[in-house]
Amino acid sequence: MDCSILLKQLRMVKKLQFLCVAMGLGFSSFALNHKVSIKPVGAPAVATFDQTDVTVAVNDSVTVTNATSITILLAIEGFPTSLPLAAGTSISYSPTTSGYGTLKINMTSTNPITLPASTTPLVLREPGGVGLLDTDNDGIPDIGEVELGTNPKDPDTDADGVNDGVEVGVPGYDMDTLTQTNPLIADTDKGGLSDGKEDKNGNGKIDSGETDPNDAGDDVVTSLSSGQVLTEELTLYPQPATGTVYVTASGAYKIFNTQGVLVNAGDLIANQLDISSLDAGVYQLLVNNKVMKLLVK
Repeated sequence: MDCSILLKQLRMVKKLQFLCVAMGLGFSSFALNHKVSIKPVGAPAVATFDQTDVTVAVNDSVTVTNATSITILLAIEGFPTSLPLAAGTSISYSPTTSGYGTLKINMTSTNPITLPASTTPLVLREPGGVGLLDTDNDGIPDIGEVELGTNPKDPDTDADGVNDGVEVGVPGYDMDTLTQTNPLIADTDKGGLSDGKEDKNGNGKIDSGETDPNDAGDDVVTSLSSGQVLTEELTLYPQPATGTVYVTASGAYKIFNTQGVLVNAGDLIANQLDISSLDAGVYQLLVNNKVMKLLVK
């Protein structure tokens, strides 16, 4: 996954620690601070919220304190990144400006404190709130899209054929949350094929017959600048290569970059191709109307 996207996701979650100062709001004399604790209960100990449904008026805040002996991960429903809450520390939320509706906060932990199979989340409920607004129904609430830089009115911001919620790993939308792509770049791995052409059914999982949108090496570009459709019928070795590559063909060759621009041409000599002048990257080699991906390191 692109590190810049991960950083944006972390910033997005941190902004859900909505201190009123950051929101440009001022506390009125009637603002309340609702206190919620995560406590170990029973033997073996189970981490639970001591309240699970809190109505939070505008300008109110909520302080969640981890009263266990271990770090608890808090995850706001609809957001792909969890926020660690260390033992004995607190986090403050003031989430109830107009349009936020309801926030559900789930938690996970590890031994020696465990969680049951189904844990009741902490619900922060705006009076009359029915849920976070997700205008384009891509699984990312509008406030999250603003932080990510995606379009809250377009489920597929980069128009690559894979919805934003799938690309950033929203559970229930992405069928494999461990393999995420960049919702702002149509071709995450820059291998020449858009994410949607690699993830053909757009479900976020590498299914049979699909290529990896995070691996430039498996992209097969079948149309170069001439518009001619070509087939993958060459063998190159080694791959990736530097200096010289061997080709199971003879005759004239052309090398194109992933934008279809001709960058090198000549004749193969004893099945050898000199690539020492090429920068590291992904190219397409054309020999006798046949094409193969060429990886230069």
